Amino acid sequence: LEAVRLHRPDAAALARAELSACETAKCPDAGRLGLLAGTLVLSDGDAALARDLLARHAAPPPLEAFHAFYLGQARFYAGDPDGAARDFERALEKASPALAVRARARLGEALLEAHRPKDAAPVLESAAAAQPTAELLFQRATTRAATGNAAGLRADLKAVALRFPTHPYADEALERLAALKPAVKLTLPEHLQRARGFLSDGAPGRAQEELETAEKRSLVKGAPAQAQVALLRAQVLFARGKPEDAEKALAVARKGPPAIAAEAALVVARRALRSDDNVKARALMAALDKAYPSQAAGEEGAFFAAWLDMQGGRFEAAAKSFADYEKRYKGSRRRDEAMWFRALAHIRLEQYPLARQALDAMVTAYPKTSLAPQARYWMARADELGGGKPEAVGPAYEAVIASAPASFYALLATERLRELGRTPPAGFPQPP
Repeated sequence: LEAVRLHRPDAAALARAELSACETAKCPDAGRLGLLAGTLVLSDGDAALARDLLARHAAPPPLEAFHAFYLGQARFYAGDPDGAARDFERALEKASPALAVRARARLGEALLEAHRPKDAAPVLESAAAAQPTAELLFQRATTRAATGNAAGLRADLKAVALRFPTHPYADEALERLAALKPAVKLTLPEHLQRARGFLSDGAPGRAQEELETAEKRSLVKGAPAQAQVALLRAQVLFARGKPEDAEKALAVARKGPPAIAAEAALVVARRALRSDDNVKARALMAALDKAYPSQAAGEEGAFFAAWLDMQGGRFEAAAKSFADYEKRYKGSRRRDEAMWFRALAHIRLEQYPLARQALDAMVTAYPKTSLAPQARYWMARADELGGGKPEAVGPAYEAVIASAPASFYALLATERLRELGRTPPAGFPQPP
């Protein structure tokens, strides 16, 4: 076990030697050692030997589900999908919820590999619903084809092609869609979705090919569609290191409808932000907010204009900008961040009552935000910096430790309590 913990390269050999010694001595740990040796050998890629090791001994009751699962894995990769399916079924009988998800997926794959698509169909229906990966969706498509579910087949193949464009199954899914009768062809929004997926996965060349395919099929009709394609083409060209061509495409996009024009302006502002030209970036972000207040890009501009004030040490301007952002964009996903940064600006200005008020409002509005531990800590710290007495500040620090014991801010609160001469509470009264 120590060899496993330390990832020693000879861990599998040690486990096999210990298993042999145990078998000779007829020790009671043969089941556990067989499971350990078998899984280590399987991870080294020797499926046949792993199968033999795992099949030699039954595992103790708490490990039966794991033993069945890994024996199934070994049998599957050793070329026995029927035997693997039986093992995965046994694993499901006693599996924990986490293991059950994996065992169900592998059972469906084993049944499919054993040329039993109708048996695999109900298993893969639930497995793909729980884990909609490219592999499970593609395999479910195969079972849907075998069971006559034409609509489900098209839906799964499209999902693979659109959600996972860089996955090897995506091209195969497109080929199968094209071979259906009638053939399924992608719409312009679907081509654009694939292009965005290629771009985000670092394949701008494939993204450009996708846009060109849409154009060759005469799908880019009308000014709005042309602006939409131009916007995406500009991002592709920037990624391919062709800024001059990208700027020309952006010029087309900025003449499109407000939503597209706003996104084009945001691309320019973000590039300025990444180039560390904060003066230019701040002007562009503020212009976005002013020109497109009803668009998502305008909201983004308002946030980053305020954030750049904060980064530049203009704390009064930052506090005002973030307060304005909170009022105008109440449904924003960044609103809790804006409230936090406003409070931080007040702290830097030594306006402790205002900081505490902002933090209290944030925690009240967003009690489950990931920023809550630091907000509660700084509420206590603002009280202390503002002249609060230890008997009033101490319980607030203690509340930070109680509410988020594993956080960095619990450690800070512990040190503050010691500075105040108070004994910090135990972070974990019960062992985690």
